[in-house]
Amino acid sequence: MAKASSITTIDIGSQTVAGASFQADGSGGLVLLGQHMSGIHGDPSVESTRISQSAIALDDVVSNLGLSKGSRGRYSISGQSVFSRFVKIPPVSEDKIDEMVRFEVQQNVPIPIDQIAWDYQVLGETDEGEMEVGLFAIKLDAINAVNDLVEDSGVIVEGVDIDSMALYNAFRYNYPDINETVLLVDIGARSTNLIYVEGEKIFSRTIPMGGASITTAIAKDLGVTFLVAEEQKIEEGFVALGGAYAENPDQRLDAISKVARTTMTRLHAEIVRTNNFYRSQQGGKAPTMVLLAGGGASLPYTVEFFHDKLNINVEYFNALRNVAVADGVDVEDVSAVGHRMGEMVGLALRAAGSTPVEVDLVPQAVAARREVAARKPFLGTAVACVLAALAAGAAYQQFAASKLESRLEEMQRVEGGIA
Repeated sequence: MAKASSITTIDIGSQTVAGASFQADGSGGLVLLGQHMSGIHGDPSVESTRISQSAIALDDVVSNLGLSKGSRGRYSISGQSVFSRFVKIPPVSEDKIDEMVRFEVQQNVPIPIDQIAWDYQVLGETDEGEMEVGLFAIKLDAINAVNDLVEDSGVIVEGVDIDSMALYNAFRYNYPDINETVLLVDIGARSTNLIYVEGEKIFSRTIPMGGASITTAIAKDLGVTFLVAEEQKIEEGFVALGGAYAENPDQRLDAISKVARTTMTRLHAEIVRTNNFYRSQQGGKAPTMVLLAGGGASLPYTVEFFHDKLNINVEYFNALRNVAVADGVDVEDVSAVGHRMGEMVGLALRAAGSTPVEVDLVPQAVAARREVAARKPFLGTAVACVLAALAAGAAYQQFAASKLESRLEEMQRVEGGIA
């Protein structure tokens, strides 16, 4: 159950809405108080039903976390809906960065700047002295729609992160001991985020392919509905190992596993292509370790598949590696979904204190609240000044009246003496 001082985080995916409650431990660490994940039924590509299904799933998460109406929290949105670009700009003074980046946004984002929510992050310097900057933008109507969904559930939004950057922050917190070039492969339902981490360097790319691609292929291959294919994938599916391994005697399971392998093979090809781009265009080094995250990475033998294909160390990402778990929380249950909690941990770290990346895409409702909050100190000062002026005026009036009364008494005494 959520406590009054807890940190609420929500990850809105295409097929799952997940939420968690944390508490800062006073030393910069986090304690997990509870988590809940609610599935979205139906094909995530069908927009007409996805919004209503997301609302139902979100209400389920809010209820299971025990959040009261008016609870405050942060949420993350899919990188698939966000325009991301990593650019290099000439070294300029700090007061000129905003102006320079605004120009880059206008040049790189194919949408008028007054129709987007955007932010940027300075990621470091190149060997040539240029500044590396990440640009992030989303259509205002798109982020406003998601924000309305969250706030209709009773949660007051304090900030919005991009899922890939939230995962990056969670990685930095949980894996401070890793210095090699790491590739985070976050497999969602409709898309997969590839996040390259090399020292302080970061680069990300979103691929429009995920777990739902496997489900769609299974449905087509077996001639069943998307819902039936999804259930079979979750309950019985796995990634075929290929090579000299014997086929599964169950033809249906064998077909499902081979469909999963075919989709993962396409994803592997995109990873190889992005590795080459990262090395040739971004000046990075080839990753020597892969950490798998996201619900789409949950199929059995996914780790073995990528280890075989990439020939490097592949493990599941553990978002709770350095996060404490409160008494009463089932450690075994949360450990089973640790690779799916990266975004929620990253969001909690943002709320608890500073993080390496602090990108904030602001919906109009949140911007309006922040503006009101920013004005409150000035309004308070103005009210105090008015009250002080009124008090001073009243004091002066009282003083003047007292002086006038004393003057009248003196005049009366003088007149009485003359008489």
